Amino acid sequence: MRNRPVAVLAIALVATLAVLPAGAAQEADALFAAVQESDLEAVRVALDSGVAVDSKNRYGSTALFFAADRGSAEIVALLLERGADANVSDTFYQATPLVWAMDNGHTEIALLLLQHGSEGVGQVLMQSLQSGDTATARAAIATGPLPRPLRDQALQIAEDNGHDALATDLRDAAVVDAPAPAPFVFDPAQLPRFEGMYRNEDAGVVVEIAAGDGHLLSTSDDVTVAYAATGPNAFAGPQGERLFFGGRGGVIEWAQLNVGDSNTGLSPVDPDEADLIRLGDAADESDDARYAGDPNSEAVDGWPSFRGHDGSGSGDGKDAPINWDADSTAGVIWKTPMPGIANSSPIAWGDHVFVTSAVSSAGDNTIKTGLYGDVAPVDDLSEHRFFVTAIHRTSGAVLWERDVYVGVPMVKRHTKSSQANSSPVTDGNVVVTLFGSVGMLVAFDFDGTEVWRTDLGPLDSGWFYDPDYQWGHSASPVIYDDTVIVQADVQKGSLPTAPNAGARTATRSRPGAHRWSTVARRATN
Repeated sequence: MRNRPVAVLAIALVATLAVLPAGAAQEADALFAAVQESDLEAVRVALDSGVAVDSKNRYGSTALFFAADRGSAEIVALLLERGADANVSDTFYQATPLVWAMDNGHTEIALLLLQHGSEGVGQVLMQSLQSGDTATARAAIATGPLPRPLRDQALQIAEDNGHDALATDLRDAAVVDAPAPAPFVFDPAQLPRFEGMYRNEDAGVVVEIAAGDGHLLSTSDDVTVAYAATGPNAFAGPQGERLFFGGRGGVIEWAQLNVGDSNTGLSPVDPDEADLIRLGDAADESDDARYAGDPNSEAVDGWPSFRGHDGSGSGDGKDAPINWDADSTAGVIWKTPMPGIANSSPIAWGDHVFVTSAVSSAGDNTIKTGLYGDVAPVDDLSEHRFFVTAIHRTSGAVLWERDVYVGVPMVKRHTKSSQANSSPVTDGNVVVTLFGSVGMLVAFDFDGTEVWRTDLGPLDSGWFYDPDYQWGHSASPVIYDDTVIVQADVQKGSLPTAPNAGARTATRSRPGAHRWSTVARRATN
């Protein structure tokens, strides 16, 4: 299983090209493609043609990163023989090729990197000790002198776990005393990076972080504590409290609050949601009517798209159920089984509820939620049935079901994703469905008759770091007046023009990144 580096989560969705002159970028792409295909001879040809072995993409990754990630030992050896830098660090994850090798269990490659000057002996030694792989740990010790604190820590672990031979190797190992670290100096201009609301829903903890005069102010339950910086992302309070922050690409993605023996993980709260939480805290209970349906607000018709009207998430005038239980059916009017798996949302208009789904002929319904960081897609390119179902709003009866496409997906999906991610959209006349992995944008009337169909080509979305890791397209179409608009985040190239006289296409590019595109066509023809 391929994972992200230890302390980061791979959630980004953009692809990128090498930051090189056009000709050099194309040559570097050929080298990267050869490594990604684990094609040793193609790698050799690319290097022999003059491609720089340490050519970098937008995020500072070299061919050595991809070879180490894939476990291509022969390619790693060739790249190192040609002078590849074993200590190069990318600019997004701040990780080295050794990090990728160890995180994916390629210990033989990690040792090879150590032998060619990689400075990651500590990671190899400690990860090997934690997993009980004493053979790799002993091989790591043999690659060179160990920093004394590392040796002492590893020795204690080896002795505690009865690894006698390893403990002997550690006692006999050459050690070096690291120079004293330079005094830490914090730039107060960095304080606003950490501002915002953080919470742990399970523990019921909400913390507000604000920048003070050279320090951070943390407020929770009306108690404010001032924290002084002790490191680039670490702060200490007056009573030994500790605040730590982490993330990727300059974005804060998590925090940890340590108070005494209590360690609480915190997640940043979206600013708009934080504003609602603050309003809720300041409001009287009578104000909760706006969350359960305000009788004085203007009612809206149906729920025509992802997040409802205008994508607002607002259903003003529609009372929301306060208590219901799907298992016991308490508060549930009807249940209708749906085959397959889907991340798409149901939409509703009048007496119709529309739902999309996709069924794998291989029966692979793998869904894995949570924060685990795996970037590998689900390996299921079996034939799928992509379909839309119309259900009666009050009875739950299936009114009709139509196959949009039956065939093999052209894009894999992530373990948190499905082959039916995009929610349908309606204007009350037609319902428009999108299945990005097969590129089908199809409209039906409310009786289930197909009105039009546009083949967009597969919308290939995935991990920005390596386009081979496909995750699946998910943006939902919208209808504006008589036009359907699709946002198409794709790995490479622009979106094809819809082959229909009634279709219109517009494409926008964001410099230095992958192609961000939109395609628009008339909703009714």
